[in-house]
Amino acid sequence: MPLLQRLAAGLALGAAAICIAPVQARAQGYPSKPIHIIVGFAPGGVTDIIARWLGESITKGTGQPVVVESKSGAGGNIAAASVANSAPDGYTLLMVTSSHITNRGLYDSLPYDPLKDFTGISLVAKVPFLLVANPSFPGKTVADVVAMSRQHPGSLDYSTSGVGSSNNLVGEQFAREAGFSWNHIAYRGGAQAALAVIGGEVPLSLLSSSQALPMVQKGQLKALGITSLQRSPSLPDVPTFAEAGGVPGFDNGTWFGLLAPAGTPREVIDRLHAEISKGLDTPELKRNFAGQDATIVNSTPEEFNRLMREEDARWYPLIKQMGIKIG
Repeated sequence: MPLLQRLAAGLALGAAAICIAPVQARAQGYPSKPIHIIVGFAPGGVTDIIARWLGESITKGTGQPVVVESKSGAGGNIAAASVANSAPDGYTLLMVTSSHITNRGLYDSLPYDPLKDFTGISLVAKVPFLLVANPSFPGKTVADVVAMSRQHPGSLDYSTSGVGSSNNLVGEQFAREAGFSWNHIAYRGGAQAALAVIGGEVPLSLLSSSQALPMVQKGQLKALGITSLQRSPSLPDVPTFAEAGGVPGFDNGTWFGLLAPAGTPREVIDRLHAEISKGLDTPELKRNFAGQDATIVNSTPEEFNRLMREEDARWYPLIKQMGIKIG
C-alpha cells in the first residue's frame, strides 16, 4: 500500500477509535444521569402507562430517575424520529407499539428506518383486540358478525382508533381471511371509537383488550370475540376469532417494546434489560399487566430484533395489498 494510503487508513482508524472510546467509557459508568423514555402517544394511554412501569423498575435498579415524555403525533413517527437522531448512549429510549413497524407500509416515506435506526431492548408485552358491540346488537359472537356480513355484504360498520391503526389492520386482515366485508369507521383515538359504539353511532368496534375490558365489565359494551389464540382469563366465555371466526390459527394483537438508538453499547442494552426483567418478575407488575389484560413477554434483545424483522416482512406487503395508506 502506498505511504499516503497507509497514512490515510491510519488516521481513519485513529478517528474511529477516538469516537468509540468516549462511548465505551460512558457505558462503563452507566447510568450516571436521568434516562428519558419517549412515548409517541398521548399521556394516560396503555403505552404511556407501561413506559412508566418500566421507568420505575429502571429507577429502582439504577438509582437514576427515569423521565417519561410524550411526543405524540403522526402515529408515533415524531417520537421515533427524535430518538433515531439521539445519541446512542442509553439516555434516550423509545417506547413503541407494533405500529412502529407497520408505519413503514402506511407512509410514503419516513424520516428514519424503523429497523436500521433502532435496536431492541425488550419486547415487553402483548395485548389482544376485542370485538365489542353495543349491548343491543343482536349478535353474540364473532361468528354471528361474519354470518351477518356475508348475508348483507358491507352492511356492518366497525370503529377503531384511526386509519392504519393496529386494530384497523387486524380487522381488515381478518375480513380478508374469513371472506367477508365490513366498513371501517376511523375515530381520533380508542376512547372516541368506544364511545361511538356505546352511543349507538356504530354497532361494532375493534379495541385493545386493555381499553375495552373495563367497559365490558361495566356492561357498557358486549364482547363478541378476542383476537388472541387463547381465550382471555378475564373473559373466559368469549370465544377467540380462531374458534368462532372461521380462521384457524388467527392470532393477532398489538405489542409493546422498548428500543434504543442503533449503536447503543451492548453493556447498556444488557443493563436496561436486566433491570426491566427484575421489574417484570415482581408480583406488583404481574398484577398490573394482568389488570390490562396484557401478557408479559420480556424477550431478549435478539428476540425482539428478530420479531420486528418478521413483522415487517409480514405486514409491509399485506398493507400494500389491502391498499391502506396514511401519507
